[in-house]
Amino acid sequence: MVKIEAGQFLDFVKLFPIRRNKKEKIKIQNNLINYFKSFNMKPTEYVEGLGLRKIRHYLFGDLDKAKTIYVCGYDTTEKLLLGSGDYWPLQENRNRSKTFVNITLSLVLAAILAVGGIFLLRYALSIKTFMKYVNIICAIIIFYLANIVSQGFTNRATFSKSSSLFMMLELAKYLDNEKVAYLFLDYGSYSKVGINFMNNEIFNNKRFIYLDFFGDGDTLMIGHDDVGVHTAKAIEENYKEKKVRVNLNKSVNRFNDIENITVLANVFIDKENECVVKNIRTDDDLTADPNVMENTLNALIKIS
Repeated sequence: MVKIEAGQFLDFVKLFPIRRNKKEKIKIQNNLINYFKSFNMKPTEYVEGLGLRKIRHYLFGDLDKAKTIYVCGYDTTEKLLLGSGDYWPLQENRNRSKTFVNITLSLVLAAILAVGGIFLLRYALSIKTFMKYVNIICAIIIFYLANIVSQGFTNRATFSKSSSLFMMLELAKYLDNEKVAYLFLDYGSYSKVGINFMNNEIFNNKRFIYLDFFGDGDTLMIGHDDVGVHTAKAIEENYKEKKVRVNLNKSVNRFNDIENITVLANVFIDKENECVVKNIRTDDDLTADPNVMENTLNALIKIS
């Protein structure tokens, strides 16, 4: 039986905090590779895209023997200008709208700053006093701020992804690793870029159990398609606490194209009767409930 201490999880989060950049993403990639070495599981790396759009998915396990693929996203966090970073697992359009608004506002504000910087620079070049250099420096600072604003600001949603990563690593300690495989998706959280990789023909006749966001919530959401309903029911029967089972085919969500999938997330049920993962406030805020992770892991171990 899995037991998770709050300090144990918090230590993991501190070691692998919000992934704001490529360097921090490489750190988690290297950790995954070294961790699964202890189980004699070598990584298979799948590279998609080119240049700045290059992303890497990592698979651990023997696909010929594995019947179940456990999946989670590990990518860098979404950029926001406004908003809390709260996430609706089944409302793809709602999450995309929030992202679109943030991108638009970021670009508009960045453009306003850049135009202001251009006028200030032109003014600086037209004068010959000492203030010329002060204005040039101010213009450079404004251009720098415009660049930052255009990219948005890091929210702390990766914390919720770190909890899923932690759970995947814990599962490997308890499962028969010859019968399962572990897939870590780049761009596997807000974006469908990573999710679409699950349609690769190498996964034919496999079942997916996707550990989505485990942030702040009091209910385990168990989403499933028509094929994955049997897995969802088994998890529901073995999960001790409050839970809700949702048919993915009846929701507007990013998992609609995946067959034989069960999606798990720690959510609140909001006023609109929708599942929402509340985001955290600080990097070290242990908002994700270790008891929820523990009960979820024990339910998964029982059905595997």
